[in-house]
Amino acid sequence: MRNGADARAPSAQVAYKEMLLQIARDYPGLPDPRTLTVVEIVFFYDGLRPELRKHTRTKPEPRRRKHGK
Repeated sequence: MRNGADARAPSAQVAYKEMLLQIARDYPGLPDPRTLTVVEIVFFYDGLRPELRKHTRTKPEPRRRKHGK
């Protein structure tokens, strides 16, 4: 997830590694992450997608105030 949208990883290995790191951080009650299947990794990551989109999107720059107002 980059800039509020799904991003292409250079390889499936990189993509699943990033997904696994994210779910391990956000779901502390998961079983041993080394035992999760790809299907389970995707399942848990899909649960985080809306939140990740919201928190990684590009934020507009704040409007500058005019002097004296």
